[in-house]
Amino acid sequence: MSKKTDEHKKAQATFFVIIGLVIVVAVFLIGYYYTQTSTEFGVELTKETDLPFELAGLRTNVQSCVEDVFTDGMFLVGLQGGFIVNGESILETEEGDIAYGYSNGENTLSKADQIEKELSDYVSLLIPICTNLEEFNDFELEFREPSSKVDVLGEEVNVVVSHRIIAKAGESSYTLNEPYVFSLPIRFSNIYTLAQGVIARTANDPETIDISYLLDSGLDIDVFTLDDNNVVYSITDEESKVDDVAYTFVFATKV
Repeated sequence: MSKKTDEHKKAQATFFVIIGLVIVVAVFLIGYYYTQTSTEFGVELTKETDLPFELAGLRTNVQSCVEDVFTDGMFLVGLQGGFIVNGESILETEEGDIAYGYSNGENTLSKADQIEKELSDYVSLLIPICTNLEEFNDFELEFREPSSKVDVLGEEVNVVVSHRIIAKAGESSYTLNEPYVFSLPIRFSNIYTLAQGVIARTANDPETIDISYLLDSGLDIDVFTLDDNNVVYSITDEESKVDDVAYTFVFATKV
């Protein structure tokens, strides 16, 4: 056997030893990483897919809460003209407060991002209140404050909620950290665009209601003239229904 052949075999052996060491180190580091990232509050956490039967209803409970609160919030936004609480420019009626979309020469309709923020805050605030936890008394529950993100300008309106929950029983601990996602078939973007169009035409000619513009919108619109200065617009979209109830957006103008 030649000297070159021996050197070649030694090089091969060294190479495979190095590769073996790299693999061992990599496996160790990956295992260590997952051990570290799966531990919180000093206990071992499981994946959400490993939840015991007793906790399966907890996620369903929170999801139902997200759906109810978001639905209520969307309809409140519609019936009050773009706000849930603390509207800045309000027409007080017997049925409730309605936001002015146009008042004294200014567009006062809530901006889309303001509506999204108020809905997000509303959902985050009410989730801990509406979640029913009585059936989970066998677990010690620890919560992270929920965080919500609402989008109203797509084909639908949707909300994504992050609400991390740690459930502990004895030495076992389980984590629920997947986001809660929910959508409603409400074409809010179309309705909001029409409302802005009405406001723009009112600003251009405060004494005239552009009936042809309203009829061409493809949405159902009722106009109520309360007096010489105040007009209420009610926009209903029959293609935006939740539990067979069509979505309605109401706002007022004052000239």
